[in-house]
Amino acid sequence: MAITLTQQPGNYNLAYGINPVTLHGLTVEDKYVLQILQGSTVLADIRQTPNENGNAEFDIQNILQTYVKPSGLFLPNTTNFADSEEEVFEYNIAYGTETDGEIDTPLNIEIGLKVIGGRKDYYDLQWNEARYIPTVGSDGEGICTEVEYAAQALTDWSEYKLISDITDEVPDWSVATDKVYTQKVRPSDNFTLSLLNVPRYGANPPTVPVDTVKAFRLTAYDEFGTLVFDYKINNGVTTNDTVVTAGVGPAQTAVGLYPAVKYYYIGFPVATPTECVTEFSGFTDQSAWDIYRFDVVDDKCNDYTPIQFSWLNSFGFRDYFYFEKKNERRVNISRNNYLAESNDFSIGVYSSPLEARGYTTYSQKLEETYVANTRFLQDYEATFLENLFISPDVRVRFGDDAKWYPVTLLSTSYTERNYRKDKLFQYEIAFKKAHNIKSQRG
Repeated sequence: MAITLTQQPGNYNLAYGINPVTLHGLTVEDKYVLQILQGSTVLADIRQTPNENGNAEFDIQNILQTYVKPSGLFLPNTTNFADSEEEVFEYNIAYGTETDGEIDTPLNIEIGLKVIGGRKDYYDLQWNEARYIPTVGSDGEGICTEVEYAAQALTDWSEYKLISDITDEVPDWSVATDKVYTQKVRPSDNFTLSLLNVPRYGANPPTVPVDTVKAFRLTAYDEFGTLVFDYKINNGVTTNDTVVTAGVGPAQTAVGLYPAVKYYYIGFPVATPTECVTEFSGFTDQSAWDIYRFDVVDDKCNDYTPIQFSWLNSFGFRDYFYFEKKNERRVNISRNNYLAESNDFSIGVYSSPLEARGYTTYSQKLEETYVANTRFLQDYEATFLENLFISPDVRVRFGDDAKWYPVTLLSTSYTERNYRKDKLFQYEIAFKKAHNIKSQRG
């Protein structure tokens, strides 16, 4: 009897959660065989006898977790676009049977499955990726590309407005139903947005291939709502592009060079035929992903040096927030001391100089620790920051320093706070640098 794959993880799934595989159809054979392959290379080979229902049920998440990594070291500093070589793993499944210790060939093959280094609830067998994949088609004349459904970026930030509800200037390439996600940034901040880069076609497919985000478009305004600039950055990623990441922070774009900019919008056009009338030839005006707006906030001269945090979010990519209120730096010192003799026995006469050491430091450990506080928060900001507290990979940037430092969180709990029970509230977070200060011996 042919072996059937009655359950598999889906075209896209998250690595940290159940990734189920169920096989059925064993008759006279001894065991089911399941192999995880990269191309034709076997990475894992699992054999299992049937259960009481005649099936074999597997959860391959532990295998897949071995082949996805946290986001790349330099992802927060991305300019233009970056690929997803670290964060996404593409694999194939081979399945069949075993008799007398030998695989019955040929095995069946299921190809092109992808897993992303994100997390999900224990009861979610599949990941519903539909919210993160745009739908594109052709317009009424069947020529120009039309965005039928705009997708969300891979971020845990969930607060948005419709573009029609914004009272400031809005870009002329937006439409009334566009969702706009707004976050605050400082002029020196880094920021990235990661997109599941696999547009789907609607009932009327576009007339040109639309298989990727074409560019990101940046439209910036000053405090009076005057357009400062409007430009695009093409997506040049051609490999490992299941997810692409765009560097859209002030420090990574022209925004950092123009102090007049007070807010700007980021959109993501896709391809359209060049005969279509658009502001940038070959690019749709409308964004195929939701619009992201950044309000540029200047530092207060009487406040503390801000600390920008970047962390691994629930999708396996980066989210950002800056802490602008009271912060403190400490150096925790642990010393290994011994009592040394003050006399130098090699000089021939006994002496005990006043300056000679008794207690001497053989070695010491110097840890830089920090405590930082947020501004007063909205409820949605507090919910967003829960992902920072539980993240295993956090980095910080101090003030206008361009460097990101890996840190380990010392805060070991997160207490949900909101306006209803706490009124005005802030969050405090404690962390230490992931590398200690180097020290000499005494």
